[in-house]
Amino acid sequence: DRDAFFSMKRGQTGLLYLLQSLYPGGETVKELDPEGRVLVYSYRVPMGKIDQGRALAGKFLISDFGLKGEYRHSLDGKARPALIHRDILVNFTFRNDFPLDPAPPFSAHWEGILEIPSTDTYQFLALTTDETWMTLDGKMVFPAGNTDSKDIFLTKGPHKINLFFRKVFGTDTALSLAWKKHGAREYEVVPYDSFRH
Repeated sequence: DRDAFFSMKRGQTGLLYLLQSLYPGGETVKELDPEGRVLVYSYRVPMGKIDQGRALAGKFLISDFGLKGEYRHSLDGKARPALIHRDILVNFTFRNDFPLDPAPPFSAHWEGILEIPSTDTYQFLALTTDETWMTLDGKMVFPAGNTDSKDIFLTKGPHKINLFFRKVFGTDTALSLAWKKHGAREYEVVPYDSFRH
């Protein structure tokens, strides 16, 4: 019997966040280069926490968690997708987090269901390097990234989500979808168990 050890290359913080969610109670370590930049992330799960994590991971694998993502090497949303992928989080903090090389021209469209945990007023924010916009139940939530949405009253339960992303130029690529309830001080990444496809 041993601890479980996961290793991820620089920029794969979306994957790290998922592992931390599925295997809570582990230890995260960053290996740095001489300039202080992350080279590798490691996540160690103590032996006593592995079974709990396996159970959560097993439920996740047979679940419908995540959004359907269509990735294109084109800015035309009607072009044939280069990849259709189930994305459990919208938390791409670096270009290596995307399942397809996001070299421009590049676009992505995620669709599915956003499960609202309780009736309340919410705000949304897309932290991004590029163009993004989002609709819920067919209504515009935000027309651009890096700007707080207005307060949106949402009832508990499923809401149809569409999130769009376009990269026209440049190499830096990131997109994280965050939310907060009314009265919360800080945004948090929308958790994986809030998405269904």
